[in-house]
Amino acid sequence: KSPFAMSAMDLDEGVDKDLHSRTIAALGEDVVRAIQASNVLVSGMNGLGCECAKNVLLGGVKSLTIHDTALCSLTDLSAHFFLSEQDLGKNRAEACMAKLQELNTSVVVKALTTGLKPESCAGFSVVVVVDTGLDEAVAINNFCRAQSPPIKFIRVDVRGAAGSIFADFGPGFVVTDTNGENPHSGIVKHITNSNPAVVTVPDDEQVEFGVDEWVTFKGVEGMVEINGGKPVKVTDTKMYNFTIDLDTTKYSKYERKSMNTYGTVMEHKMPKELKCRSLQESMGSPDFSLDPSGMGGMWDFDKFGRTGVLHLCFLALDEYRKGHGGALPGLQDGGAAAEMVKLVHEAKKKTGIEEEVDEGLVKKFARTAGAVLAPMCSIFGGIVGQEVAKAVSQKHHPVYQFVYLDAFEVLGEYEGG
Repeated sequence: KSPFAMSAMDLDEGVDKDLHSRTIAALGEDVVRAIQASNVLVSGMNGLGCECAKNVLLGGVKSLTIHDTALCSLTDLSAHFFLSEQDLGKNRAEACMAKLQELNTSVVVKALTTGLKPESCAGFSVVVVVDTGLDEAVAINNFCRAQSPPIKFIRVDVRGAAGSIFADFGPGFVVTDTNGENPHSGIVKHITNSNPAVVTVPDDEQVEFGVDEWVTFKGVEGMVEINGGKPVKVTDTKMYNFTIDLDTTKYSKYERKSMNTYGTVMEHKMPKELKCRSLQESMGSPDFSLDPSGMGGMWDFDKFGRTGVLHLCFLALDEYRKGHGGALPGLQDGGAAAEMVKLVHEAKKKTGIEEEVDEGLVKKFARTAGAVLAPMCSIFGGIVGQEVAKAVSQKHHPVYQFVYLDAFEVLGEYEGG
């Protein structure tokens, strides 16, 4: 067990309802309790890593360990709110630990400054790696998956005006509540004797259930067989009726004995199991169809279909850094951009990604990969903070398994060499 992880009994398990009132109101006391029992490791304390650590800390985890072996440089100051010129040359984790601790004194904050080995992650609930090479990240992810229960793993990077998140919560992660909302309910006006059955609601009450949600019935008159039965799946919805996966041809006929009474249909929350794939498998053969939003991991509706190209860019960047001693492409370096285009095409052949490669976009990515933009760090740090809460509480549908986002439109055109 890592000496930097804490057991669930190290701190009082009670919930301070005054301190966490807003979180309890938004997510529920059960989520707050799960967060308070978690130990989180954030590795890589650049501007993005510090944003992740800050949001995890404010979430109220039991303990937060921040890790880094790098020393503070002038580049870090462009997007880091906890470092100043007085910290130049100091270890980044040690330099910002005290300021992070001030944000939430109820969380134990520790700094780890030695090299991060996979076994160092033992005992943590969630491990977040920032600015970590693919080979090292794969080794850590494989270790996390091998634990029982698996340690939740998040890899996040921001490169200039583009960012990516990969989340692996284990091969059998169960989400107990995919949306966190109160269960919907409705009035039953009629149910057909058919296969599948169609349920109608009153004209002044629209259907609130979605496809693949589950429902139960009570108080239905006539067709009493449907009351109190097992949950049934909704297979289709319209404005005033919905179809359920149930054969009611042999049920009694629906009838209302009183004009003032109706049966009730209620949403039944069903757990959902996510079969997360490893980082190694997902990077080499990504499956963006897992994204429940149907956007394929892309959060910008104007850029639907760009996920594959950004995936190739980040894959190519890992290869570029391997061949250049870990260095990023130089800002506005035309030669490095040309090399990145070549690496993207090679990655496309290996992964089988079908999207056409926009070489202009790849060059923009390469020319600015060494820049750090504070707004992008804030966006991705916020997402990671939410994903950590989902990972430990099993509430709300997590990232499954990629997120890609870019803001290349904020960059001007560059016509240099």
